[in-house]
Amino acid sequence: MIGKKFNYGWVIVGYGVLCMLLLHYGTVGSQAIFLLPVTQDLGVSTTTLTMASTYGTIVSMIVTPWAGKLMDKKSIRRLMFLGSWERGSPWWPRAM
Repeated sequence: MIGKKFNYGWVIVGYGVLCMLLLHYGTVGSQAIFLLPVTQDLGVSTTTLTMASTYGTIVSMIVTPWAGKLMDKKSIRRLMFLGSWERGSPWWPRAM
């Protein structure tokens, strides 16, 4: 351990984890502020809106490992299209 150099990659990983934690909790915390006005405006129950958000989060957790591999192999445009489609999919049944 004395002769080993510190790998700067771990600083990047730590910073990435910190950013993801802050972004996640900022997004989830701010959702509560808009929940009542949005449900009243759309005419849906809070359960419906919350379940759509939960579904999107679960699908994101499942898709994220494949998205990373896709980013390495394919075009970023394809990845952005698939990500947009995945995040918008919980709202399709309500739009029809």
